[in-house]
Amino acid sequence: MSSREVMDGALFSPRKCSPDQAGQNRSVWVRAFIRMAAVHIREQRFGDAIRTLRKGLAKGRGGRDKVLMTLIGHCYYHKGDFVNASHAYTVVCALDPKSFEERKCLAQCYVRLDNDQRAIEECRKIPMRYYFRLGMADLFATLLERGSILYSEIPESILCEPQILIAQALQRFRSGKYGDALRLMSFVPPKQMDENDHYLMAVCHYGLKRYKSALALVNQMLQSRKNGKDISTKARCLNMKCAILYQIGNETEAKEVLQTFYESLNEPDPVTWHNVVLFHAPNQPQDAMQDWLQLAEELPYPSLSNLVLFCARSMEFDRAVDILQDNKSLWEHVPQELREVVEIILSTDSDPEVAGERLGEFAEELDKIHGDIQNEQHEIWQSADWRFSNGTAFAREEAVVQYLPILMSYAKLRWDDEEFETTEMLFEASAKYCLKNKIWRTNLAHVLFAQERYEASASLYKEIWDEAKKDGILSVQAIIPANLAVSYVMTNQNKRAEEIASSLELNLKQTEEGNGVRYHLIVLYLVLGTLYCSKKRFTFGIRMNVLAYQSCKDSLDFDIWHYMKRCILAFLEELGKGTLPQLEASTAVDLLAAFLQDLQYDLRRKTVSGTTVLINQAFQLTT
Repeated sequence: MSSREVMDGALFSPRKCSPDQAGQNRSVWVRAFIRMAAVHIREQRFGDAIRTLRKGLAKGRGGRDKVLMTLIGHCYYHKGDFVNASHAYTVVCALDPKSFEERKCLAQCYVRLDNDQRAIEECRKIPMRYYFRLGMADLFATLLERGSILYSEIPESILCEPQILIAQALQRFRSGKYGDALRLMSFVPPKQMDENDHYLMAVCHYGLKRYKSALALVNQMLQSRKNGKDISTKARCLNMKCAILYQIGNETEAKEVLQTFYESLNEPDPVTWHNVVLFHAPNQPQDAMQDWLQLAEELPYPSLSNLVLFCARSMEFDRAVDILQDNKSLWEHVPQELREVVEIILSTDSDPEVAGERLGEFAEELDKIHGDIQNEQHEIWQSADWRFSNGTAFAREEAVVQYLPILMSYAKLRWDDEEFETTEMLFEASAKYCLKNKIWRTNLAHVLFAQERYEASASLYKEIWDEAKKDGILSVQAIIPANLAVSYVMTNQNKRAEEIASSLELNLKQTEEGNGVRYHLIVLYLVLGTLYCSKKRFTFGIRMNVLAYQSCKDSLDFDIWHYMKRCILAFLEELGKGTLPQLEASTAVDLLAAFLQDLQYDLRRKTVSGTTVLINQAFQLTT
């Protein structure tokens, strides 16, 4: 949320001296110059007006006419020449120390010149009894937003003015106290709010996870005729709507809303472009990286940070380091906390002890925040005010967002070394912070699965799978239903495993996103086939491999063929040893012969692609 710009729109209009009121007792030549300048001002030809007024000064009192100097200051101000405007208003204030309106204009010039201290000094020269009549609330609101003055320094006569309340709410918002910000905004009359104020309220509701309230405000802004014509405001609202829909689990609609708006633009704004890329990144990783790299110069955060995190998630640490080296100046625009997290993740592979120490520091910070949340909830309970909170729970989630990638990258080292018990201990230590996090639960399920604790892993996988069936099967990775089916098979719940396969087959027929569901089905069949072949139940194992192959449609993946070959060679090895029962061997041989015959024929028309099937699930990093 950017600070409100001073002097825009209805804010702070410098005094417009009426030529008819100015200098009624002055000589005819003074009135003539003022009338000529007034014509230029009405036509917004401020340069011509200044030249006319200067001529009047040259023939008058030697540059010391209050009315002429006020008009000159007004013209310079609207030209954007705040230095000369301040000089003109300084002369006016020197001629008449009681020209409080001109002194306010002088303070406005100093604000425009980022000289807030001089602006405050000029404000203090104006008696407080004039503050309300002069509309000083806007000026003090700007100074408050910038942090140049404290709330306690604002005069009581304007404390309850809407501009002051909004400025104070903005301060609370920036410090993460969304409940306090909403409380202050509730005292502002709706008619005195603009689109920035409504957007601030929507962002506060979003920060407090009140998505319905946030969505209602955003939809109200989009329905406004004024906002509907303003592309920048519309883009801001639609990106917010997209984020809300994503958070409530409606990813498909969120993607459609953003994609439709993106396609309607001739030149999409950086934020919209970035978010569209974010949706397509899982399926088009290389294109996403290229787009983020192009966006990095214009939108370093979050384009560059997401690019680096995406490389880390794909375990391309060297590439991530190279990107940082090539974009050192842009990397400085990324928030320091996120920079630290990314740098720790990238150094985890080479220096795991650093990651371990940082994990401990984050755990201590999360413990402190956890205690603050309990205290806040106790205070809210006592005050019986459930409408507002200071956002401490949100602060914990922000800390978890930084903690989780480090935890996952550190746990990945232990996973790669097959230290599954140590990995599980890491998850147990972080359970009170991350228990509700989907990525954390997914990776814990993988750890339990790797230790062959199938009942525990099935429980976690089932929760994730049930959520996926509500939000869309493609919202989870293909390995989830595959590992869940294996867990069911290993715990003698074959019927449930068959239900998963049937569910995927049904979705393949019904959904328009057939390729994605087909990929899930292929992985399921491959994992089950590999499992049964490893247990020397080759008839069923080879049958699963055949089903995986038949689902490949027009292309055969390298990795799919790799896993098929492993199963076939394992069968042939056992067949050569003569250890298989005769019926099992005979049935499996017939299946294999028919499969190889079909394969020989199909390879003449099918292409071989290189899409990776991640049977061995890598740990996820949040982006």
